[in-house]
Amino acid sequence: MTSLLLLLAAAASAAVSGIDVLAEGSVTHLIEGRSGGEVSLWHLSVGADGKGSAPARVDKGLPAPYRAHAGDMRLAADGKTLFVIYSASGTGPAKSGPLAAALSQDGGKSWKRAGAPGSDGAHGRRFPAVVFGGGALHAVWIDRGGGSRLLYARSSDLGRSWSKPVNLDDGICECCWNALAFEDGKLCALYRDRDPRDMNAVCSADGGVSWAAPTRIGGFRWRFNACPHVGGALASNGGFEALVWDGSEKKRGLYFARSEGGKSWSQPALVSADGKHGDLASDGKRLAAVWSDGAGALSAALSEDGGKSWKTRALVPENAMHPRVIGSGGKFRVFWLEHGAGWSSREL
Repeated sequence: MTSLLLLLAAAASAAVSGIDVLAEGSVTHLIEGRSGGEVSLWHLSVGADGKGSAPARVDKGLPAPYRAHAGDMRLAADGKTLFVIYSASGTGPAKSGPLAAALSQDGGKSWKRAGAPGSDGAHGRRFPAVVFGGGALHAVWIDRGGGSRLLYARSSDLGRSWSKPVNLDDGICECCWNALAFEDGKLCALYRDRDPRDMNAVCSADGGVSWAAPTRIGGFRWRFNACPHVGGALASNGGFEALVWDGSEKKRGLYFARSEGGKSWSQPALVSADGKHGDLASDGKRLAAVWSDGAGALSAALSEDGGKSWKTRALVPENAMHPRVIGSGGKFRVFWLEHGAGWSSREL
């Protein structure tokens, strides 16, 4: 992916404040949130031949994003069909409003308005997560109308219409990003609870038709009367894997847990006592976790045995934040933001 260096040069001058990235087959897709002046969303891609695409505006003619930080916009892909969901401007928390969405059916070369789940109310709908699976689009998000709820909806027509939102949990943390994963008809959402502020998983065995009760990952019992602004990460490969952060004084750190089908989770195993903002990717039994420690140091850990053991290494000593990691073709690549310098990328 030598042309990633060229894309990086373009990103560095564009006041990039957030990214989302995924691998679809041999193509890497990246969404940039740019906050220089107006807030805007852009798509970039790199193919198997190492050639990068020209940046394409995702939200042109669409409602303006309220901001473009970590977890504010999410990308899903199914072949050349790409779907981006984000929070538009409104009168909710931090001036957030309804959800908005864009669709591309040519691999990101062109974009058009798509329907988004939920009503058009002006209160905050934040931190959406979206995934393709079972011939449908699935989305979860935080809804701040009259409390703080985790809602779910699905679309079978690429966002033209959505099912009536389902309330998965009506008492969650107000501003931590969510994660969503689909595998073999099963769907799992990862989010932060309110009291205690532990991470919960809520899963469906039938592609979102019905949902089990939320399951707490670990027994941290963290009491914290504020939002920590730290979400978690999900991966899937023969089951679901989660990377969660606990902020309690005696158990603080980044932990890994696994579930065969979302019904129960393994006892969380500590991956890093200093890790905070983390992401996770799987490729068979191989797993990659990346994280920043909140002070700008970036690290990664690789597991060759499905998360039973990890080998950790330092990547960047300072100025790194909000890393993402993808697995493709037996290799892992990490992306991260740098203050004042856009995003950077390297292979693990």
